[in-house]
Amino acid sequence: MIAVDPADRPVGASWCRHLTAADPGYGYVSDDIPELTLGVVEHWRNRGVGRALLRAVLSVAHDRGLRAVSLSVERANVAAKLYASEGFHTVESFDDADTMVTQLAGPRTPTGFDPSVTANP
Repeated sequence: MIAVDPADRPVGASWCRHLTAADPGYGYVSDDIPELTLGVVEHWRNRGVGRALLRAVLSVAHDRGLRAVSLSVERANVAAKLYASEGFHTVESFDDADTMVTQLAGPRTPTGFDPSVTANP
């Protein structure tokens, strides 16, 4: 997913990718659970872009039949609260970061999109 501003410039992106135990990411849980990455341009943070991207990418993951998604986040990162508020829970903790997972069950509808930002697959 890519979020763009009204001038069609990218302001954020999010995706999931399958990693393996042989080459895991920081948020690796298992080979069958993809790891989510999300980033938003600093000027666009705290304006709903991250939440819109997160909801959109989770909706697509759900529609594609994935059962769960994982991620890694530093505890000091404001996004940790976003992830928790969207259903992620900590499954492993390290010195400064947590691995979090959300289950993808039941219908998901991406809501709460900032009207000035569009998230496109």
